[in-house]
Amino acid sequence: MPRIQRFGKKTKKTAHVAVNKTNKTLESNLDVSVGDDEQNEISIEQNCSSKEYNPKGRRIVEIGYLFEQLIQINSHTSLFDCRMEYLIIIKEKKAGLNSTFELLCKMCGEKFTLETVRKDDNKMDINQEVVAGIMSTGAGYAQITTVLAYADIPPISLRLYELTHDQVCQWWEQTAKHCMIEAGKEEVENAKRIGNVTSDGVPMIAVIADACWSKRSYGTNYNASSGAAAIVGQHSKKVLYSGVKNKYCLTCSRSASKRKEPPEHACCKNFSGPSTAMEAAIITEGFKSSLADHGLIYSHLIADGDASTYACIRNARPYENLTVAKVECKNHLLRNYCKALLALSTNTFYHIKGRKLLKEKYLKLRWGVDSSLKYWSGRDIPFTEKVTNIKMDIQNGPYHIFGDHSNCKPYFCKKNNSENFVPEMIAFGLFQKITDLAHRLSLHAYSFTYNVTNNLVESFNARVAKYVGGKRVNYALKRSYSGRCAAAVITFNTSGMLQTYMHRFIFGTDANAQIIQLENRRREMNYKRRNIKKKKTFKNATVRDSHYGEICQKPDMDVHEYNKAKEDFLLSLAMSAEEKQNIERSTVLQSASPVWLETRRKLLTASWFARVCKRRPNTNCATLVKQILYGSDLSNVPSIKHGRNNEHTALQELKTALNLNIQECGLFIDNEFSFLGATPDGKYDDGIVEVKCPSSAFNMEPDEAIKQKKIDFWLYKSNAFIVNKKSKWYYQVQGQLRITGKNICIFAVWTGDGKMKYEFVKRDDQFWKENMEGPLVKFYNNCLLPELVDPRYARSMNLRDHSSHIRTNILTETN
Repeated sequence: MPRIQRFGKKTKKTAHVAVNKTNKTLESNLDVSVGDDEQNEISIEQNCSSKEYNPKGRRIVEIGYLFEQLIQINSHTSLFDCRMEYLIIIKEKKAGLNSTFELLCKMCGEKFTLETVRKDDNKMDINQEVVAGIMSTGAGYAQITTVLAYADIPPISLRLYELTHDQVCQWWEQTAKHCMIEAGKEEVENAKRIGNVTSDGVPMIAVIADACWSKRSYGTNYNASSGAAAIVGQHSKKVLYSGVKNKYCLTCSRSASKRKEPPEHACCKNFSGPSTAMEAAIITEGFKSSLADHGLIYSHLIADGDASTYACIRNARPYENLTVAKVECKNHLLRNYCKALLALSTNTFYHIKGRKLLKEKYLKLRWGVDSSLKYWSGRDIPFTEKVTNIKMDIQNGPYHIFGDHSNCKPYFCKKNNSENFVPEMIAFGLFQKITDLAHRLSLHAYSFTYNVTNNLVESFNARVAKYVGGKRVNYALKRSYSGRCAAAVITFNTSGMLQTYMHRFIFGTDANAQIIQLENRRREMNYKRRNIKKKKTFKNATVRDSHYGEICQKPDMDVHEYNKAKEDFLLSLAMSAEEKQNIERSTVLQSASPVWLETRRKLLTASWFARVCKRRPNTNCATLVKQILYGSDLSNVPSIKHGRNNEHTALQELKTALNLNIQECGLFIDNEFSFLGATPDGKYDDGIVEVKCPSSAFNMEPDEAIKQKKIDFWLYKSNAFIVNKKSKWYYQVQGQLRITGKNICIFAVWTGDGKMKYEFVKRDDQFWKENMEGPLVKFYNNCLLPELVDPRYARSMNLRDHSSHIRTNILTETN
């Protein structure tokens, strides 16, 4: 209510004399003061001895409250018949957009205060609401001052904006954390309801994860100062974890440039690695904190394949005795498939007619895969059967699209009379390349069977982009980027009710009526849009901290604890012959199988046998252990990629050359040493198959490559080719023969279309006993087993050198 000051009671005549005398004094003694205190409140005032103050520009007012105050002022009683026209403004005190005017009645001398906005501790004030509003549009201080200037409203000072901005960010971050906790409870309830829990009763769920950055890279410049990542629950479709990594702090940077210590401030810098590593760091942290935050295990990760995130999660081992399974986003797989087909259609090496035909039909190849996924994902059949059928449909796709329907299933195709372009495409040399691309895509049949995308996280990233101004403004200098990412979490989890939800959580009251109406209206419009079927139109064609936190250095287990843990670990590897056969059958998918990933991690596999057996006994084993257990993802290394891409072609040519029925196989485990494993490329009735596609010998004749020592499996001596028993591939083959129990391995080297050399390698038990068994057993027990039982890598400590957990457990070298 207005504050009133009264003079002493006087007669009407005496009062008029006093007022006239005061006015004359005001005119002769003018005093105008303008002050700017720490809170950026600007006071424009005139004391009782100043003349009337005339405010300039416009103000934002709460109209009902303004009238209420004016009525109260107008009703003040006096002996002089005071009216509104006797009131003058003598002072204005401005705090941002909130103004307080002081009025003086010239008749009776009473003073009144008139506020533009009502003050309420249970609601946001006008400055906080305007700053929150401008931030929610992706704008900042420059935009708010521009809008106010155009509206002829005195602007908010920079200092007051920064203080208000930080307060709004803090509220958003607190509310976002609460939203994610509520989403976790929803996921826990659903997992328990459907029975998706571990043997210990811990709920397991599938999550979707992806990241975004504070600036656009355009595919070339990956050096953003900040990055954000989110983990979204597949069931609730809400964010369960969100994190932000910042490499820059403006305050620290300015102090460093002046060679001074930075002042006390809330530093936002929390990352010092490359920007490309932010995604893996944030998402791995989310997996490691899932049990503490929500009591959940993220058993499946749905994500794209363009980052090292999955390798980082596997190395971190967030859950004991469970390896997180990776499911690739089908949209990214199909997009890469189409990009490869389109690149093929623009390769002028091939005939233009074939390229034009491919360009007309390349999208249909994608639609064919989508049709297969829709059909099989809804069928009530075993999972492995779905994988097999989808894989066959993908490989048959090029034949179907180009007119050869001899292998098409009834559910997939009814065009038996369409023109067959397959012979023509084969003549152009394109069809083999197309089928190779289809085969590479079919290797992801395991992921396709789930028929899932990471669109949910892409939608979250779009909300982040909205709040950071479409990445056109650098909000990564201080706290703004993380605060805006928190706003995106609230918006995503509450279907757009940012201000409504935040106000209710922070203040326990409803936001103002206009924002509630706006957010409700927008949510209703979004729901309506989802139900409208759109008509499709087609156009022609960080550095680890070892001193603090959960990764700090900790002492090894003591002798008793280690021996007990080692016994339990080795006991978990002991299996019956039937269990080993089941593992071999269930791991045919190899790297796409969670069972293969978890079981293989505990074993020493044949691909490492040569490295282990040929090393010197006194060589430090820490480097090799780290490569085996925590090696980086090599799938994009050109030589490895070349081998994987051409392995299928090599097997097909070997089948044709030998007229053999070569079948896929999974992980074999040795009958005597349950910690040794092998995964050959194939098997047949009498033995196993192993093929190699060395990129260094590509397009060379195999014999010429051997002579030039590009291939070392054979040696050229006395005009003859003999098997080199020192070759790393020979060690691998002998290990595979020993573990699978077979007597023959067909070893083949493929160097290009129609260029292959193969050898029937017999099992050599003497070679195994003299050169392999001892080193393998010693290495596993002395070097690999201690890190599996009591890992040092997760504790930011150097891995053990050529020793086991304790010296007394070392297996001695025998001569």
